[in-house]
Amino acid sequence: MKYNILWVDDRKDEFMELDYHTTLYKYVNDLFFEPSLDFFESVEDAKNVINSKKYDVIFSDYNIGDKDRGDDFISFVRNQSVNTEILFYSALEEVPKLNIDRITFFNIPKPNGNPKLLEKMKSMIDLTIEKLSDLQIIRGIVMSEVSELDILMEKIAYKYFVENKTDERIKLFHKHITDDIEKSLKRKLTTKECQKQCEHKWKSLDIKDIIGTLEFESSKKAKAINQIIKKENIADFEKSTFYKDYENDIIMVRNNLAHCISYQEGNKEILKVKKEGMPDIIFDSEKFKTIRANIKKYKELFNIVLSHI
Repeated sequence: MKYNILWVDDRKDEFMELDYHTTLYKYVNDLFFEPSLDFFESVEDAKNVINSKKYDVIFSDYNIGDKDRGDDFISFVRNQSVNTEILFYSALEEVPKLNIDRITFFNIPKPNGNPKLLEKMKSMIDLTIEKLSDLQIIRGIVMSEVSELDILMEKIAYKYFVENKTDERIKLFHKHITDDIEKSLKRKLTTKECQKQCEHKWKSLDIKDIIGTLEFESSKKAKAINQIIKKENIADFEKSTFYKDYENDIIMVRNNLAHCISYQEGNKEILKVKKEGMPDIIFDSEKFKTIRANIKKYKELFNIVLSHI
């Protein structure tokens, strides 16, 4: 999950020397987002990118250079229908009345090297992430991110079983994917009139045609990746529980969110999943943080596998 910061200040070099950008980058990364920070010294440069990327927060000096003022810049931003949270900082003693929504003005003398500015920036990041943890937003973000993981797994399977295929790899795929599905389906058939002599249609298809179908869904992709990881000894997987872990950490969470409903707890609305004989699963900010950590972990793992094969 990406988290994009836009920062505008004509003293960029001074902030870079103080390593502000590294501190903010690490802070966002530790919250299990993929940080991106675009730092511009002029309002014009910032205006040129405002519609090219969705920014989660904007930091800006109020007086930029000799002629540019922060409220002019933000008026431009709002006119582009960008409703991102904005933090202005300035040494001005009087806070200007901006009459613009979602603006925080922070009065601080000599912002360079002042830890209070960094803490305020972090608090603004926390605020925007807290808003991302609300209700349906969690569901949408997770669905989108899990879809990206599906695409990564599909790339791995295609590269391994199609682009670099061997007879051994083809047998590996059918033994652990096609045959398992066939056995599972046959267990569900009645035996009165059916002798269970049928076979799964994938046995007659090219693997590239299988990978491209909707039937090759997340669970089957994960089974394929599990076999690749074991076969290629990409890590110590003798005691690995990759498939089971992925199913619990990602697939079950995605499925639960697809069927969750909202409840009111005190003054807070929370997404819950009711399971037969089990307590409710509550999707709050801590749960969302765990989900982000798991998505980040598997994305890194899949990129390792992709580069290895």
